[in-house]
Amino acid sequence: MFPTAENTCHGFLGGVRDRNTGDLVPFGETFEYLVPKADLSLALGRLTMQSADRHQLQTRSVAEDPQLLVTMMWGDASDLAIWSRLSVRGTFGYFWGGPRKTRRWTNRKGIHLQDKSRDAVDAAPLRKHRFIPIVALSAGSSVLHPALLTAWPANFTTVVGLSEEVQAVFNGPRVVFPDRFSRGERNIRAVYYDKPASFTHSVGVIAGPKEDAALLKFAAVYLRSTLARYFLMMRGWKMLCERNSLDLADVEPFPFFAPEHAPDPDAAVQAIAQVAARVDAIAGLEEIEQAPHYQAIRDELDEAIFTYFGLEDHQAKLDRTSGAARCDPDRA
Repeated sequence: MFPTAENTCHGFLGGVRDRNTGDLVPFGETFEYLVPKADLSLALGRLTMQSADRHQLQTRSVAEDPQLLVTMMWGDASDLAIWSRLSVRGTFGYFWGGPRKTRRWTNRKGIHLQDKSRDAVDAAPLRKHRFIPIVALSAGSSVLHPALLTAWPANFTTVVGLSEEVQAVFNGPRVVFPDRFSRGERNIRAVYYDKPASFTHSVGVIAGPKEDAALLKFAAVYLRSTLARYFLMMRGWKMLCERNSLDLADVEPFPFFAPEHAPDPDAAVQAIAQVAARVDAIAGLEEIEQAPHYQAIRDELDEAIFTYFGLEDHQAKLDRTSGAARCDPDRA
């Protein structure tokens, strides 16, 4: 039907609504959501769907949360249940939501280089710190090695919005990640770093106080994990189309909570300690050694992530398998 298509195919099948309902959507109204996969259709030479590609959705639910359409592209009710069960305990957004004075963490982008709506200022204050180039975030490790940093680029002579708020996230415990996820690995390239360093608006940051350093190390590993990739696929529509951009808003609804709110607080505390120790060990390695060591312990780190979120063994294996196998854009 669409021989030159580059994006996914969606079908919506519904009935004519009773005119007497006015603008209100009846509570019991549903429609069929059809998401055929390209692999079968190409193999059989016609638009083909499996039973898993067909969903009956409540119109009101989709109107209130359009992200349900993203989840149901590859997922089903069990996937939605996992997301709901975990996010009800907390999300990243809880850590930086509410009044500014009560926010536990800060999330934002780095310094703007140009903005026609604001006046440019001298970038001199930033030249005294090291600079995090985008390429440094592709090293394949959950820790940023200082050797990958550079001096402030000489061609960046001015910036805009050089406020105390943005300079505050250029130091201390923090997770930084680029505004694009990895096309090769299909994961968020998050890294932990706690030394002075600046970065531009192409990099997002989650920063917190020193007492939260271990939890932020855990957050960096979590964002690079199989579970986070699974969530990105289930809720991030950009991952399932031709774009590979990543906004702070895409990460904000991810399930995340303090250990005291975990299904098993004691197990969560142990998981944080385990992951933080591994991050510290990686940080002590030479730059060339970090990525191979991180890759060697990824399964161990994934197990700690699943333990923290209270996913039982059979669920963890299911989620890991589905997160890797279904996250193949060639099937879309």
